[in-house]
Order: sequence, then structure tokens, then C-alpha cells
Amino acid sequence: MSIRIAIDAMGGDYAPIEIIKGAVIGAREYNVALQLVGPIDIIEKELKKHDTSGLDIKLTQADEVIEMDESPGTAIRRKRNSSFTRSRPPSRRAGEERRLYFSTETSQNTRG
Repeated sequence: MSIRIAIDAMGGDYAPIEIIKGAVIGAREYNVALQLVGPIDIIEKELKKHDTSGLDIKLTQADEVIEMDESPGTAIRRKRNSSFTRSRPPSRRAGEERRLYFSTETSQNTRG
């Protein structure tokens, strides 16, 4: 069974360019599936710059993005449809995929 990693494509320094670039490299190198979360049109535009053939990549639409200058706690509570909150794992139920979560933001420390 392949591990699927959910990634906030809009979270982090130089996002989404560097986040997606690193995700594609990592998926290929470690043979993992990806769930990229964020505005799908932006993610698709970035993915076209990379060879994604043979990779298992799913996209999840998120209409909101938590900006660098926002308070993490407040933004998480108010922006329920942000790429950050949508990339967090759901409560585990029978038959659901396991997803791993990691924060890509270097300017803030937010515990998930």
C-alpha cells in the first residue's frame, strides 16, 4: 500500500513553486502518492512545469490561503477552507487512506 502525503501547496516560502517542485521530486524518489491542496488552477499551472508521468497525484480545492502576516491560530479558526486546514488529516475512519501532514512554513511555528 502506497502512502499518500497531503501537502499544503500554498504554505511555505516561495509557494507554490518550490513546494510543488519538492513534492514532485519527493514523490518520484520515495514512491509516495501526493494530495496537493490549494487553488487547483494554480497547482495545475505549476505541475505542467514538471514531469509527473507515473506519479499518483490528486488535487484538493481550497479556496482560501493563510497569508504570512496572519496569526496562525486565528486564521485556522476563521479560514476553514484554507489550503492549510484542508491538508490536515481527517479523523481516521474505517476504509480511509492514511495521510501524513507536515507544515512547510518557516516563518511561523504552528502545531498540527
